[in-house]
Amino acid sequence: MNMSPESSMGRSISRNLIVLALSWLTALAAVQFGMRVFGGWFASHLGQTLACVIGVLLALRLVAKFAAYLMAGMLAFSVSELLVHAYYGIRAAQGAPTHFAVMGAGVVGVVLGALIGAKGNTIAKARLCDDKSQPAEAASSTAGSSNHRSIEVARA
Repeated sequence: MNMSPESSMGRSISRNLIVLALSWLTALAAVQFGMRVFGGWFASHLGQTLACVIGVLLALRLVAKFAAYLMAGMLAFSVSELLVHAYYGIRAAQGAPTHFAVMGAGVVGVVLGALIGAKGNTIAKARLCDDKSQPAEAASSTAGSSNHRSIEVARA
């Protein structure tokens, strides 16, 4: 079945909007649950972080690349802010802790972006994860004196 470009674009936009809406609803439910059941800022912030993780995983599963990058950025921000706030024990750390949170979000965001960008690319994934295994290189042995080599890349 041949899909038109408009249909393909519509499906892509729909997938991204669905992921973002579900992520927002998950975050709303997790934050409200944390506040009402456990009380305090730590539980609600932990719920927000968990919702971001779910959003990234859902976006990757549904192949919603825009939503995956957006949710990964939110996850980076949420994790770094949660760590800084937990370290200082207050909801709104200001001054140097804020700078550390922003720097941490940048670093974690770049790493998450690299992981999302490497999805499906085994060579980039191997380099990123320091994996020494490389795509299988097999020499094809044909009748005669052919030195033709083929490289097989297994896609994950």
